[in-house]
Amino acid sequence: MVMYAYILSSGAKIDADRVVDAVLVENDYPQTYLDTELGALIEIPSEDSLGRWVKEIGATKRYFVIERFTDDDRNKSARYFIDTILTDMDPRSAPRARDALVHGGWRAMKDFLEKNTDGWIHGWDQYIADEAWEYVHEWLTKNPHVHIKAKFEGCGDCTACELIRKGEGGDRKKLTKAMDTETVMQNVARQLESRVKGALITSPGVFTFKITLNDCTPRVWRRIEVPAIYTFFDLHCAIQDVMGWTDSHLHAFRVDTRGQSKAKRKGGRGSVITIEFPGPEGRDEYADECYDERKEHIAEWFGTRMTQCVYEYDFGDSWDHIVLFEGKSPCQSGVTYPRCIAGKNACPPDDCGGVGGYDDLQKIMKNPDHKEHADMLDWLCLESAEEFDPKHFDISEVEFQDPAERLKEYENGFGVR
Repeated sequence: MVMYAYILSSGAKIDADRVVDAVLVENDYPQTYLDTELGALIEIPSEDSLGRWVKEIGATKRYFVIERFTDDDRNKSARYFIDTILTDMDPRSAPRARDALVHGGWRAMKDFLEKNTDGWIHGWDQYIADEAWEYVHEWLTKNPHVHIKAKFEGCGDCTACELIRKGEGGDRKKLTKAMDTETVMQNVARQLESRVKGALITSPGVFTFKITLNDCTPRVWRRIEVPAIYTFFDLHCAIQDVMGWTDSHLHAFRVDTRGQSKAKRKGGRGSVITIEFPGPEGRDEYADECYDERKEHIAEWFGTRMTQCVYEYDFGDSWDHIVLFEGKSPCQSGVTYPRCIAGKNACPPDDCGGVGGYDDLQKIMKNPDHKEHADMLDWLCLESAEEFDPKHFDISEVEFQDPAERLKEYENGFGVR
């Protein structure tokens, strides 16, 4: 249940969730208008469509455009976010984020957070969403053109909500401000989860991910498209195949929710979540919450709760990959998924010792006089160092295996083939 129900004089309710979405639109279109009689939201996809629609409705004060956050609004919010949150929580990243903002505006700052910090893009997304909720509440309840009643409904039977209903909540403004966005967003998350589960059956589509191997030189990355109905285990198989790993070690997806609101958390705590194949040794002792990757669908996480996570392969060498969700699109006729659509540089060989070991290996292979040069050639099963090319990548060489078949092997081998 949302904290407030927004009701017009006609008795019609307004879908505040969609109003917030309209406020957060980053481009000129679509534009969204509020029908002040029916409470409906009319979405206009283009300038031509707007012209035709305005001509059709004629002169009327029935519709009001929902003003989006401007670049100035977002720049101000970005400065506040950096100065009051990022500076305190991640002082190393704050100066670079501020520099990006100064030279390129909020979009440059957002790009920096996404590519160069450990999940702070989620913190920014949540912060700007919270700002949008506060703005929408003010816009709906103080609109000078139309009377809209905000009826407090609360989140249930909790003590705080009961105090507010009775007018005994102490400093009501502070209490309401502290709880309002958080509780409303929990409801949004539940609605999204419900819609996503339905979409798993009715509209599969494909998800696009960019997989980037952390701290590796040369930089190794792949862009893949996978069915939206995939589980995390299926995604694991696709990452193994597209990167070029041998799937001979343990792995896990890790989600840091400490910068997220409760609405976007799978569990109830701000925590480190692990999504993995359950082995005989039990759950990850370093995680606050663990989930079975065979049962968790990617569509229930990406695009709703998060835009990226970390995929760790080989807990000894500790190969960390950033799994960045880039969007959902319809399936193309005649195309087989999963598929790789872009990439660069070769995957390091398994068991080479992690990032540091791979750096050493490249140096050894470049120096035929190195005492370990011949041993490394034998280990790599190569006849000459010319066959070792860290910059080689050919999409046509990528082959995806059936995750269902690999799952059988996993279940027979307790998670390690």
